[in-house]
Amino acid sequence: LAYAAAGSSGLMALADALELPGTFGIQRDRIAILIAGGDEAFKTLAGGPEDDTEEASTAVANAGIGAGDCLIALSASGTTPYAVRAIEDARRRGAATIGIANNRGSALLRQADTAILLETPPEVIAGSTRMGAGTA
Repeated sequence: LAYAAAGSSGLMALADALELPGTFGIQRDRIAILIAGGDEAFKTLAGGPEDDTEEASTAVANAGIGAGDCLIALSASGTTPYAVRAIEDARRRGAATIGIANNRGSALLRQADTAILLETPPEVIAGSTRMGAGTA
């Protein structure tokens, strides 16, 4: 099982992944977290890596994701280039894919085998899907 995300969505992926072993008995070494900017991103959440599609492709390949695997990609907007590329590459490699986003019809949801739409009300700060999604 692998998660792919950037920024705040990456933190949500991490939180979910950390719960799996204790809740479902999944071995920790069977869970991969692919976050834009690598592990360093968990310390700073600096902007920029979310647009790096090559990094996403490399992360999917290095994790050995393929048939028999499942990749869950998260993006509040559903358009984050890192998450969208990760789901595209995982699907091409034969993995099952799940996309989780807050915008209907977004690229991430269209690319996923299974699309999960978490609808949120209009943003308090226009254009900030992540702020609305974080409290949904």
